[in-house]
Amino acid sequence: MGLYAVTLRPRCAFASPIRSDTLFGAMIWGARWIHKPPDFEQLLKRLPDSPPVAVSSAFPCSFAGRETLRFFPMPILPPLQTPDIQRFTAELQKRYPKLTAKQALIHVVELNKKLNRLAFVSQSLFTEIITGRLTRPSIFASLLYAEETEKDLQLCGNILMGKNEAATFKAPEIREIMAQGNAVDRVGLATAEGQLFVRIGVSFAEHTGLWFLFYAEDAAFWRPVLRWLEDTGLGGDRSVGKGQFAFSEPEPFELPAVERADAVVMLSRYLPAHGEIDWSAKPIFYHLVGHRGKVENRFSASQHPYRERGVRLFAEGSVFPLPQSEKPFYGRLIQVDVQEDRSVYHAGTAIAVKAAIGGRA
Repeated sequence: MGLYAVTLRPRCAFASPIRSDTLFGAMIWGARWIHKPPDFEQLLKRLPDSPPVAVSSAFPCSFAGRETLRFFPMPILPPLQTPDIQRFTAELQKRYPKLTAKQALIHVVELNKKLNRLAFVSQSLFTEIITGRLTRPSIFASLLYAEETEKDLQLCGNILMGKNEAATFKAPEIREIMAQGNAVDRVGLATAEGQLFVRIGVSFAEHTGLWFLFYAEDAAFWRPVLRWLEDTGLGGDRSVGKGQFAFSEPEPFELPAVERADAVVMLSRYLPAHGEIDWSAKPIFYHLVGHRGKVENRFSASQHPYRERGVRLFAEGSVFPLPQSEKPFYGRLIQVDVQEDRSVYHAGTAIAVKAAIGGRA
C-alpha cells in the first residue's frame, strides 16, 4: 500500500472541521457512485475486516505563492509537573530580578496554559518532536525566554511554527463563524415562532487550506472519487453551499523515519482493534472524543437525517506504545447500527507515525 497526500483549497466555509471518520465515509460513498458495481462490491467485501483505504484527519496548511507549509497535530506529551513549574519560576526570577515570585509564577502558569491549548505544529517541528529532539520542557523554555535570546519558535494562537517559517508563511487562520437562519412555514409562508436557528461553521483565510493523508493500494482508484467530492463537497450543510473545495492531485508522501521508536502518534481518530495495544506498557497519553455521525442522506429512506449510535474515539495526536506488529494503519471499523437491513459502520482506522516519546512513571 502507498501513502499519499492531498491538499484542499477551501472555496467557502465548512460546517465543521473535517475529521478522519468523515473523510473515510465520504470516500467510500464516493466510490459507490463513481465505480461500477463489480468494483464497488469487491471493495465492500473487504469491509470491515480489511479496509481498502485509511485516511488521516484534515489538518491546516499555509500557502505562500506556490509553496505550502503543512501542519500536524501536536503530539500529546507528558505535561509539566509541579517541580517543572517551580524550576522555571526560579530561573525566570534569576533572569529578571525585578520580577517578584508571584509575578514570575503567574507568567509561567499563563504560558503553560497557552501551551496546553496548542493544537498544531509545523511539519519540521513535528519531526523534531517525534524524533525526541524537541520536548515539552524545551518548547516551554524557548517560548519563556524568547525576549532575551534569539526566538526560534513562534506561538500563534494554537499553532506553533519556527521563526524562519514565520518569515515566509502566515500562520493558518481558521475561525468559527455563526450564521442565523430561519425556517419558513410552508402553509403560512412566513417564519413561525420558534423557527429561528443558528448554524455554526468554520471559515478559512485566503492563505489557509487543509491537507490529509490516505493509504491505498492504487491512488488512481480514488482520484475520480476526490473529483466527485470536489463537486459535491465535504461535511454537513452541503445543500446550502458549504464544504466546497479544490483539491490537488494525490502525491506520494513519506512519514519521518524515527530511530529507537517506542511509540506511535495517531494522525486520525482511533478505535483500537482487540489486542492491538499493550495497555500495561508506556508511553500512553491521549484525549477521548465522542462522535455521533450522520448516515449519508441519499442512503437513508427517512426524510430526516439519520444519526448513528455515538462512539468514543481517541483523538488525533494521541500517543500509544509501539505495537509489536507493524501495519500500514491501525484500528478497526465498528458496527453501530443496522438500517434497512444494511449494517452501518463507523470508521476508527488510523494512520500512525512512529515516535521516540518516552514515558513517565
